[in-house]
Amino acid sequence: METLREVYLTVFVLFFRIGQHSWSVTTNAAKGAAGITWLQFMLLITGSAWLYFFTGDRRLITISSPLFYVSFGAIYLLNYYTLVARQTGLRFESAFKTMRSRHRSLLVVTGVGFIVFSFGLALFSAYYVHAHGSLHP
Repeated sequence: METLREVYLTVFVLFFRIGQHSWSVTTNAAKGAAGITWLQFMLLITGSAWLYFFTGDRRLITISSPLFYVSFGAIYLLNYYTLVARQTGLRFESAFKTMRSRHRSLLVVTGVGFIVFSFGLALFSAYYVHAHGSLHP
């Protein structure tokens, strides 16, 4: 469980550090929370696409824009509270600098791999399900 937590926090750090010197700490923290939320929604899209594929229930893939934005906002606020307001992510970002080089490198590779995997899987799933439809029309 600790490994999963470290990967989650590493992904926060990766998004936090994108353009880090161009923004304030507050903005960087918001970017980190938004990046985590974006990744979670990529996984949600993947799950919904495959659930639709196997069940044929169109409600799983037809979500209204307002509901999407409200859901995204709610999950973003939850991530922001956990990572920034409670300073879990900010403390990890500070500790990340002092980690042994090998451990830090392993976490960065794992975090980047998770981001690429999540995004790629979401794109593949959306494409495949769109092209082939449901198994139960």
